[in-house]
Amino acid sequence: MSELKSENYINRKTIQANPRMMERIPAGTEFEVEFILRVFSDDDEQKLRNYLIEALELLEADYLGGSGTRGYGRVEFELFEQEIGSTEKKPFYPTN
Repeated sequence: MSELKSENYINRKTIQANPRMMERIPAGTEFEVEFILRVFSDDDEQKLRNYLIEALELLEADYLGGSGTRGYGRVEFELFEQEIGSTEKKPFYPTN
């Protein structure tokens, strides 16, 4: 699933190029993830869902791991909601 990309690191003092290999996940790779939100009796479930959505939106605006300035680590989430006991997936949209 990962790939190696060769890059050069240039030592600014000696002006010497030093090759290095970066392991990365190719663009377009899709992962299946599951988020479990535990809601207790005193919790506002919708507020917690909105916090989760906000966190994912912030992650999409940033990057995972290192070398984000090179374009690595960008992620995008497609959110679906699945009811307990159902195999049907439907888009998940938070409400304010």
